[in-house]
Amino acid sequence: MVDTEHLIPGATGARLVDEPTLINDAYELLASANAETSRERRVLKSAVRTVTIREYEHFSNLEERSRKVATLRAVREFLKVATETPSLAATAGALPAHADLLPACHPLSRRRGTDESRARWMSADPAVPEPVRPIVASALINAYDSVEGFHARERLRSHELPALIAERITH
Repeated sequence: MVDTEHLIPGATGARLVDEPTLINDAYELLASANAETSRERRVLKSAVRTVTIREYEHFSNLEERSRKVATLRAVREFLKVATETPSLAATAGALPAHADLLPACHPLSRRRGTDESRARWMSADPAVPEPVRPIVASALINAYDSVEGFHARERLRSHELPALIAERITH
Protein backbone atom coordinates (compact mmCIF):
# COMPACT_ATOMS: atom_id res chain seq x y z
CA MET A 1 0.00 0.00 0.00
CA VAL A 2 1.34 3.47 -0.92
CA ASP A 3 1.64 6.09 1.81
CA THR A 4 -0.28 8.91 0.06
CA GLU A 5 0.20 11.35 2.94
CA HIS A 6 3.85 11.81 2.02
CA LEU A 7 3.50 11.78 -1.78
CA ILE A 8 5.33 14.47 -3.69
CA PRO A 9 4.53 15.15 -7.33
CA GLY A 10 7.71 15.18 -9.37
CA ALA A 11 8.75 15.49 -12.98
CA THR A 12 8.97 11.72 -13.30
CA GLY A 13 5.73 11.04 -11.48
CA ALA A 14 4.74 11.00 -7.83
CA ARG A 15 7.27 9.64 -5.38
CA LEU A 16 7.60 9.46 -1.64
CA VAL A 17 9.68 11.93 0.29
CA ASP A 18 12.77 9.98 1.23
CA GLU A 19 11.72 8.72 4.62
CA PRO A 20 8.60 10.14 6.20
CA THR A 21 10.96 11.46 8.89
CA LEU A 22 11.39 14.69 6.91
CA ILE A 23 7.69 15.48 7.21
CA ASN A 24 7.74 14.34 10.85
CA ASP A 25 10.74 16.58 11.57
CA ALA A 26 8.85 19.49 10.02
CA TYR A 27 5.82 18.67 12.19
CA GLU A 28 8.08 18.65 15.27
CA LEU A 29 9.29 22.14 14.35
CA LEU A 30 5.64 23.16 13.98
CA ALA A 31 4.69 21.72 17.36
CA SER A 32 7.54 23.59 19.00
CA ALA A 33 6.65 26.87 17.28
CA ASN A 34 2.95 26.54 18.10
CA ALA A 35 3.72 25.74 21.73
CA GLU A 36 5.61 29.03 22.02
CA THR A 37 2.99 31.27 20.42
CA SER A 38 -0.54 32.40 21.16
CA ARG A 39 -3.59 30.67 19.75
CA GLU A 40 -4.16 33.50 17.24
CA ARG A 41 -0.74 32.96 15.70
CA ARG A 42 -0.60 29.19 15.47
CA VAL A 43 0.38 27.71 12.11
CA LEU A 44 -1.60 24.97 10.40
CA LYS A 45 -0.12 21.53 9.85
CA SER A 46 -1.22 21.63 6.21
CA ALA A 47 0.78 24.82 5.61
CA VAL A 48 3.95 23.25 7.02
CA ARG A 49 3.39 20.12 4.96
CA THR A 50 3.05 22.22 1.78
CA VAL A 51 6.18 24.25 2.60
CA THR A 52 8.11 21.01 3.22
CA ILE A 53 7.00 19.54 -0.09
CA ARG A 54 7.73 22.73 -2.05
CA GLU A 55 11.15 23.21 -0.52
CA TYR A 56 12.11 19.55 -0.87
CA GLU A 57 11.37 19.82 -4.59
CA HIS A 58 13.12 23.19 -4.81
CA PHE A 59 16.33 21.71 -3.45
CA SER A 60 16.25 18.67 -5.74
CA ASN A 61 19.74 19.51 -7.05
CA LEU A 62 21.33 18.90 -3.62
CA GLU A 63 22.50 15.62 -2.16
CA GLU A 64 19.86 14.04 0.08
CA ARG A 65 21.29 15.08 3.47
CA SER A 66 21.83 18.69 2.34
CA ARG A 67 18.39 18.70 0.76
CA LYS A 68 16.77 17.74 4.05
CA VAL A 69 18.74 20.32 6.01
CA ALA A 70 17.87 23.06 3.52
CA THR A 71 14.20 22.04 3.55
CA LEU A 72 13.99 22.15 7.35
CA ARG A 73 15.78 25.50 7.40
CA ALA A 74 13.12 26.85 5.02
CA VAL A 75 10.37 25.42 7.25
CA ARG A 76 11.93 27.15 10.28
CA GLU A 77 12.03 30.45 8.34
CA PHE A 78 8.39 30.06 7.32
CA LEU A 79 7.40 29.40 10.94
CA LYS A 80 9.29 32.49 12.05
CA VAL A 81 7.57 34.66 9.44
CA ALA A 82 4.18 33.12 10.22
CA THR A 83 4.33 33.68 13.98
CA GLU A 84 6.23 36.96 14.41
CA THR A 85 5.06 40.49 13.74
CA PRO A 86 6.94 41.68 10.66
CA SER A 87 8.97 44.85 10.63
CA LEU A 88 7.70 47.95 8.87
CA ALA A 89 10.35 47.38 6.18
CA ALA A 90 9.12 43.83 5.59
CA THR A 91 5.57 45.03 4.98
CA ALA A 92 6.79 47.51 2.37
CA GLY A 93 8.98 45.05 0.48
CA ALA A 94 8.45 41.89 -1.50
CA LEU A 95 6.28 39.15 -0.04
CA PRO A 96 8.10 36.35 1.75
CA ALA A 97 8.32 32.83 0.39
CA HIS A 98 5.06 30.93 0.83
CA ALA A 99 3.03 34.07 1.58
CA ASP A 100 0.07 32.25 0.04
CA LEU A 101 0.18 29.84 2.99
CA LEU A 102 0.11 32.51 5.70
CA PRO A 103 -3.22 32.92 7.45
CA ALA A 104 -5.43 35.61 5.92
CA CYS A 105 -5.07 37.66 9.12
CA HIS A 106 -1.26 37.88 8.76
CA PRO A 107 -0.01 41.30 7.55
CA LEU A 108 2.10 39.68 4.80
CA SER A 109 -0.56 37.25 3.59
CA ARG A 110 -1.64 37.38 -0.04
CA ARG A 111 -5.17 36.83 1.18
CA ARG A 112 -7.26 39.45 2.97
CA GLY A 113 -8.72 38.54 6.34
CA THR A 114 -11.40 40.41 8.21
CA ASP A 115 -10.42 43.52 10.13
CA GLU A 116 -11.28 41.71 13.35
CA SER A 117 -9.09 38.69 12.60
CA ARG A 118 -6.18 40.92 11.58
CA ALA A 119 -6.58 42.98 14.77
CA ARG A 120 -6.60 39.82 16.93
CA TRP A 121 -3.46 38.54 15.17
CA MET A 122 -1.63 41.87 15.59
CA SER A 123 -2.65 42.32 19.22
CA ALA A 124 -1.39 38.80 20.04
CA ASP A 125 2.21 39.99 19.61
CA PRO A 126 4.26 38.80 22.60
CA ALA A 127 5.62 42.36 23.01
CA VAL A 128 2.09 43.59 23.75
CA PRO A 129 1.23 43.06 27.42
CA GLU A 130 -1.76 40.77 27.94
CA PRO A 131 -3.99 43.42 29.60
CA VAL A 132 -3.36 45.83 26.70
CA ARG A 133 -4.23 43.40 23.88
CA PRO A 134 -7.99 44.13 23.80
CA ILE A 135 -7.21 47.85 23.64
CA VAL A 136 -4.80 47.32 20.73
CA ALA A 137 -7.43 45.25 18.95
CA SER A 138 -10.03 47.97 19.52
CA ALA A 139 -7.68 50.65 18.17
CA LEU A 140 -7.04 48.55 15.06
CA ILE A 141 -10.69 47.63 14.43
CA ASN A 142 -12.41 50.96 15.06
CA ALA A 143 -12.25 53.84 12.60
CA TYR A 144 -9.49 56.34 13.25
CA ASP A 145 -11.93 59.21 13.75
CA SER A 146 -14.45 57.24 15.83
CA VAL A 147 -14.93 57.80 19.57
CA GLU A 148 -13.93 54.18 20.25
CA GLY A 149 -10.79 54.44 18.11
CA PHE A 150 -9.77 57.74 19.72
CA HIS A 151 -10.35 56.37 23.22
CA ALA A 152 -8.32 53.21 22.51
CA ARG A 153 -5.41 55.20 21.03
CA GLU A 154 -5.39 57.56 24.01
CA ARG A 155 -5.22 54.60 26.41
CA LEU A 156 -2.26 53.20 24.44
CA ARG A 157 -0.15 56.38 24.53
CA SER A 158 1.77 55.25 27.60
CA HIS A 159 2.59 51.81 26.15
CA GLU A 160 5.51 50.97 23.93
CA LEU A 161 4.26 48.87 21.04
CA PRO A 162 6.03 47.09 18.16
CA ALA A 163 6.62 49.50 15.26
CA LEU A 164 4.16 47.92 12.83
CA ILE A 165 1.35 47.93 15.39
CA ALA A 166 2.08 51.53 16.44
CA GLU A 167 2.11 52.60 12.79
CA ARG A 168 -1.19 50.84 12.04
CA ILE A 169 -2.85 52.42 15.06
CA THR A 170 -1.79 55.97 14.23
CA HIS A 171 -2.64 55.88 10.52
